[in-house]
Amino acid sequence: SSSSSSSSSSSSMSLLENVGVTMEALESRVQASREEIESVLRSTNVPRVPGTFPKRWCKLGETFAREVFDSVLSVIETRDWEPTASIPIQEVVSALEENYAAWVVEHVLRSYTTEGCESAAKTVSLSVLATRIFRAEQILFESNGDAYASQLAAEWSNRLPKGTDVREEEVAEMAKVAKVAGDGKDQSEEQLDEDKSELGFIALVRKEGLGMIDGKNKLVRKFSRKELSITPKIRFQQLFAARAEWRKDDLLSYLVGLDGGSTEKGAEILLVKWTRSGQGGAVFTKR
Repeated sequence: SSSSSSSSSSSSMSLLENVGVTMEALESRVQASREEIESVLRSTNVPRVPGTFPKRWCKLGETFAREVFDSVLSVIETRDWEPTASIPIQEVVSALEENYAAWVVEHVLRSYTTEGCESAAKTVSLSVLATRIFRAEQILFESNGDAYASQLAAEWSNRLPKGTDVREEEVAEMAKVAKVAGDGKDQSEEQLDEDKSELGFIALVRKEGLGMIDGKNKLVRKFSRKELSITPKIRFQQLFAARAEWRKDDLLSYLVGLDGGSTEKGAEILLVKWTRSGQGGAVFTKR
């Protein structure tokens, strides 16, 4: 039994030795210092493969990571744990060990928590925003084209874990964000309460750059900011290839991630350089 266990452990370690890439390999391929490479690995959430020497890093595929976190949420729901309270990491890992490597499950779970991947806490709490974004991205990915916001929002709301759905105190602020993407009309308190899932979904999609929204018909199409280039020239080419004319508020959401794009002053500089404005600065077209 001891020999079998040792053999299994050695086999697992041998497999890990071929997962990911070493720092030496990255340094030979990338024109950057080791410190700069390590900084990028952290900022892009690339996990280090445990038990490897020399150390290796492995970027998880988006589709695979989405599958793993969906399984994590299923475990949380099945065990009836409070998602925003204390989730025992080891129990989640144990529940999924037949399907995924322990280090993968732990990394993916920590990626969606308030504590983050740098934490060593044994119990964690899901980030409400990160979980909402995950479910919205998942539904937009599955929709594969234009779909009505009301239908997507209903599915989004149904899939959200308890404690992460839209709260009453958030509705008014979400309505301000969603209104620009809708018909621009103010809504009564009764309408706001009735449509809070749709308002929450539209506001999230718009603010986080998850998709394009046809204001008149409230049709939503997946268009992820994360998938766009970080080079300004290419980013603007991608934006105007997707839509010939952009409203300012919508366009600003897609400047996040560019150098200066997250600040008002930096965004204005980017707009002046790469776009033409019309209707008093309300809409933008390519330069």
